[in-house]
Formats: sequence, structure tokens, C-alpha cells
Amino acid sequence: MTDIGTLTAPQGSDNRTYDIVYGYGESSLGGFLAAVDDKGLCAVLFGPDRLRLREDLGAAFPKKAVAPCERPGSCAFVVNAVAYLIEQPAASIPIQISMRGGDFEHMVCAALRRTKPGTTVTPEEVAVMIGAAAESARYVRACATADLLAVVVPFHRLQEQDGTNPAYRWGEERRQTLLKREASSGAG
Repeated sequence: MTDIGTLTAPQGSDNRTYDIVYGYGESSLGGFLAAVDDKGLCAVLFGPDRLRLREDLGAAFPKKAVAPCERPGSCAFVVNAVAYLIEQPAASIPIQISMRGGDFEHMVCAALRRTKPGTTVTPEEVAVMIGAAAESARYVRACATADLLAVVVPFHRLQEQDGTNPAYRWGEERRQTLLKREASSGAG
């Protein structure tokens, strides 16, 4: 596990302190932004271009000061680790994770990480896995649509009983590709 604190830049060249720093990467699933705060990797976002990615990051963290990483070597480590995870989604990421959300969201994410790579679970099954009533599935779905850690938290493993997508934030094509990669890796 990398100490993510060494990857953040407490001050930019403008002598301003930033809460979150970010870098951009490219992958077979498209361009992405990887952002870190003082606790770890706090966002992995897919988007059509860098401007949109930066806007999405700002919208996700409206009260945080964000800036591009000024230490390319440090950002390269994070971006490369995320790019590897995108290509090998059954792997684990060697970076500390900084998740937002309450206990329910944290339990949902932990349950999804415990599922076998390449397989799917329903929102109802995840609710039961965490000790909640199956009727709590709507909250599981809400967690999926609010996902800020694409691929890191495997919301791509979430699927409705009828086989449809429960509003995977990053698109059905990406979801299917990630599931196929996991299944073909033989992990689990």
C-alpha cells in the first residue's frame, strides 16, 4: 500500500494549499481522471474530455480546492495504477482509498469487493449481504449512480435480476467489458 500522503501537493506554484490533486490518463475504456486527497484515491472518473472530467470532479467536491498534480512522477504512479486496474479489473489497487459516504455506502462497497470477479449480484443480494432488508436495494442502486471510484469499487458487478443494468454510472459498454475482463482473467 502506497502512502498516498506523499503523492499530494500541499501547495501549488501559486502558494495555495489544495485539498485534492488530480492527473489524467488514457485507457482502452476511454480517458479518465484520477484524484487523490490526504487520505488516498478519492475519485476515478471517466469522461469525454479533460474539461468535462475537471468539471465533474469540481461538482463532486464543491467545497474542496482542486488542482492538477504538479509532481508528474507522483501522479504518474497513481494514473498508471488506475490504468492497470482498468485493464485488469480483478486486480487490487496498491493505493489507499479515500471513500466518501456513510456506513451504508461503505458496506455496499465492501460487499461488492467481496464478490467473485466476473460475476454479478443483484442490488437485493447486496442489501442482504450487508445485513439490510432486500427492500434496501434502492439505496444500493443510489450508491451505484453516485459512484466516484470507477472500477476501484466494482459497481460493474451489480446487475438486476432480469439481467439489465441498474444504472451503472460509467455506461453499459464499459460495464460489460469489465465483467468480460474479470471473467477471462480466471481471478476469484
